Amino acid sequence: MPLSNPWWESSASERYWIEITSRENLGEDLLSPKTGVGGRPTPGYESMTHVKVGDIVFHYWQQQGQEPAIVSFSQVIGAAFDSTITWRPHGKNASRLQPRKSVAWQVPLGGMTDLARPVSLSDLRAKSDRLKSLFDSLRQTHGDPVYFPFAWYQDKLRAQQLYLTKFPADLVEIFPDLQVLVTSAVNDGAHRPKTTEPRSRTSGYISDPQLRRAIELQAMKQADTLLKELGYSTVDVSANSPYDIHAIRGDEELTVEVKGSTGTATTVELTIGEVKKAQDSGSGSMLVVIDQIPTIKTDSGIQTGVGRVRYWLDWSPDQQSDRLMPIRFRYLLEPQDE
Repeated sequence: MPLSNPWWESSASERYWIEITSRENLGEDLLSPKTGVGGRPTPGYESMTHVKVGDIVFHYWQQQGQEPAIVSFSQVIGAAFDSTITWRPHGKNASRLQPRKSVAWQVPLGGMTDLARPVSLSDLRAKSDRLKSLFDSLRQTHGDPVYFPFAWYQDKLRAQQLYLTKFPADLVEIFPDLQVLVTSAVNDGAHRPKTTEPRSRTSGYISDPQLRRAIELQAMKQADTLLKELGYSTVDVSANSPYDIHAIRGDEELTVEVKGSTGTATTVELTIGEVKKAQDSGSGSMLVVIDQIPTIKTDSGIQTGVGRVRYWLDWSPDQQSDRLMPIRFRYLLEPQDE
């Protein structure tokens, strides 16, 4: 059943949604039952049929022992399709109920990117008055229901008790950390010498430097193995060069850029140095992406497993191509008199 008041559908700028969840495989997909308990329609599930390819989904993550926060975003890469889910309703008495299997909506996501700075519940509450003014304005303009992602309980802001709901574009304007542009999907026609089953993203913010380092090391290790299997000798130059591995095979030389991810990567982030090096390299250039890297946190640190390997030979990120898009800009300020 569609939503009763999809007020945003005539506006091209209203392309944002928010997933409110405690699941650990963020960014893999959106997955929800088609109806609530007793077959009742639920806006948080009905929203699944309104998302469109290219829309942005923010992930509001609620984990025990951590402050809830918007930690990342993904892009919708396909329409909702029929699926199944095993779930248990939330609520005061939910723990007494047995998990149930039911028909579901599933929406494929890609290119999950962690925010440079998560937007926490405290950050949201610090701008509670502005959010309430926006809610009132939308309500006055479009009527009820607004499907606003936040509510006020005893005058205190909190996330709605919905799985998926609209995230108004005006909300993005209030929080600079959410003002993102999404890179085009990496061409899926890459070589695939090895594959593994998709795995869940680990718990904990990806901004954790220990976790980032573990993922980088696993990606470098697998890239090095790949290159040696292809007959190259390798040197790790990542510490002092704008690329990661220098590879040599006879008279052939390659500058190799390596990217790692715990999710299913459809995009990669590049620095300006990495782009310039790939474009201006006097030798060949290659991109290696290791995604779906499983991670486990232990008392001794973070353990990683084997991820999926893909690579692109003769790789050059052309700035005129629609595959390379800016996600941040640096503006040089004009001088002023003090």
